[in-house]
Amino acid sequence: MRFGKALVLGAVSLGVFWLVFGLPGTFLSQTFRVFLEFVHPILIPAGSNSPFYHFLLDIVNNGIIPVVILLLSLLPQIIILFAIVESLNFFGVSKTSPILLGFGCTTVALSSDENINPRTSRFLAFVPCGAKIPVVLMLSSFLGNFGFLFIYFIYIVSIFVGFLVAKPCLLCSHEVTREKDGFRIERITKKTLEFLRRISAPVIISAVVLHFLSVVGVLYPLARAVSLVLAPIGLNYPVVIIALLFGLLAKEMALVAFAIFGTAFCLSAPQAASLIAFFILYPVCIPALTVMTKKHGYKFTLKTVTINFATAYVVSFLVYQLMLLLV
Repeated sequence: MRFGKALVLGAVSLGVFWLVFGLPGTFLSQTFRVFLEFVHPILIPAGSNSPFYHFLLDIVNNGIIPVVILLLSLLPQIIILFAIVESLNFFGVSKTSPILLGFGCTTVALSSDENINPRTSRFLAFVPCGAKIPVVLMLSSFLGNFGFLFIYFIYIVSIFVGFLVAKPCLLCSHEVTREKDGFRIERITKKTLEFLRRISAPVIISAVVLHFLSVVGVLYPLARAVSLVLAPIGLNYPVVIIALLFGLLAKEMALVAFAIFGTAFCLSAPQAASLIAFFILYPVCIPALTVMTKKHGYKFTLKTVTINFATAYVVSFLVYQLMLLLV
């Protein structure tokens, strides 16, 4: 009976990944992006010739607008994902368990229980949060129509490694079922608008900061200092390194970095696969690590971060080298 349920769950989750990361989602996303770029001419109003005016205009045109277009182009896939999550109401899946909350936001999940089990906290470090999804959606375009299978595999690897490392108590002091509810379009709309509201402010602020730092010229020297470490896994592109570094502050900042500097690089399939694996598996953001430290101490957090980095590096190395042999 349990084996049958596991097969059904595996088939349903694979279908979810196909809808979101496969042909339907990527087609809608790419079509919507073409539409956005078509209807959005870059207007330069006549008037001031002051350097400050042109500096602000440069931030808008080359910093904020590319990020907004990229974020909105992912909206069809985000809506599909929220629709699937809403359909879980039919199965009475709980939204109050810290582990389930971790698929939305790790910081919220860690903060949801004052007496959260350390094993659960460590497991949450391997649960891919919702902020990673836009970046994974963007990178999936480098893997073609069957990229969703690879992303599905990496998600399973992440959860499996989390179980091996943390051995969490999934049912500890938490109900995992609740009263079933219907499928409601208004809730999908509300979640989508809430997602845009939550992500828009940090994304726009990050775009301004990153564009300013690129103008000042401090980003690429920083990336070159790290490039030798990431060369064996194919991630020694400055843009990729900048995205990963700022992704530690907030995963949304990685999306901003790719949107601003993304026209300067093109990933091969092995590099894209390696980056997806590394991005899904590497440590959670600093706010989540701060909460973890307050609850369990610096040694616990440092060990968790080390395990995350080591797992991400090893898996990415194996993925990259294997795909180089196959491609």
